Amino acid sequence: SFFNESVASFVADEMTVQFLDQHLGSNSAEKATYLKIEAEAEKRRKKLHATYKILQTLYDSEKTDEEKTEEKEKILKNLQTELKLRRPINNAVLVQYKTYTTGQEEFRKIYERCGRNWKTFLKKLGTLSSKSFGKNQQENLGPVLRSLID
Repeated sequence: SFFNESVASFVADEMTVQFLDQHLGSNSAEKATYLKIEAEAEKRRKKLHATYKILQTLYDSEKTDEEKTEEKEKILKNLQTELKLRRPINNAVLVQYKTYTTGQEEFRKIYERCGRNWKTFLKKLGTLSSKSFGKNQQENLGPVLRSLID
């Protein structure tokens, strides 16, 4: 689910930095390298996520299927060139970035509100139930997660 994959990504990213701090030191070369790579990956994730949204708007538009396909191909080719990717980008690649990155800002805020304590954070997330979500496999986690922040 979008929720499970997104919370797993958030926890892994946060815990990696904590692990590096505790085992190698907060000023270690390994941590600096990790943070540099993560910053580059974040830029790429944001571009892929933005493209996902652009294509969603295109798909929802009144354009013909032929126009949509042509425009989609241009958008994806331009993104592939911009990101210097060898493999072509397709919908499956874009959905992956949607699945694993939705709600990250809200998860971070909840984590901060929980005093950056994992036990408290996970307990807070545990208060959610299937009734907390508007539908099964809800993609937009913002409203659900903001209910834990407010």
